[in-house]
Amino acid sequence: MSACLLPTADSDRIETIGLYASAPSPRYYAFYKASGYNVLQFVDEGLSQPPGQRDAYYADLAEGIKLAKKQGFRVWVVLLSDVPDYPEFGKSWAFDPTDRQAMQKRLDGISRAVKALRDADGFTFFAADPGGSPRRLGIDGIRIFLDMTRRVREIVEADAPKAQFNVNIWAVTAWEDMSISPFKSPFWVKEVSWGRFLMAEPGLFGRGCGVEFGPHNY
Repeated sequence: MSACLLPTADSDRIETIGLYASAPSPRYYAFYKASGYNVLQFVDEGLSQPPGQRDAYYADLAEGIKLAKKQGFRVWVVLLSDVPDYPEFGKSWAFDPTDRQAMQKRLDGISRAVKALRDADGFTFFAADPGGSPRRLGIDGIRIFLDMTRRVREIVEADAPKAQFNVNIWAVTAWEDMSISPFKSPFWVKEVSWGRFLMAEPGLFGRGCGVEFGPHNY
């Protein structure tokens, strides 16, 4: 799956083309480069690993980041939102974001990942798919996502101060209610509305915080 980062305000062309990947694949780097990609986006899947294996997982991912940068790529890490811990990771889509203990545990896990992967050029906080609210929260769910975004941004600023930070609002409607079907248009129409709501939030986007939109929202 590929994603384009929007050009800067003083440019009339797209400057970066990113490839979204679950893990480094050095044997494909020459192919990626020949295909025009100049950014690799690795997904932090540390929660898919048993706790005793996470240090090794992050060490391998950190080495993959260094190798990709040596090959001339910029490297970003995608941080998932309220996804469940091992062994539930991949079996369920999200934990209840109103559970403060579970939320703090997730933020602690994000801090661990950012510290281990601080050599990345940037971090993208990914709204949903996976992630969101397993029960109907309405606008309160979106506000919880906003609060989590700010807290993740603070983590990146503290633990990887040289890295950039973006928020990807893909499927943010899931924070309203995960029972809304993503296979029907109302889900994505709502994402456009929620995107406007988020963009209007004072102090969230701008200097120090970028935003990534799905192509349907461009």
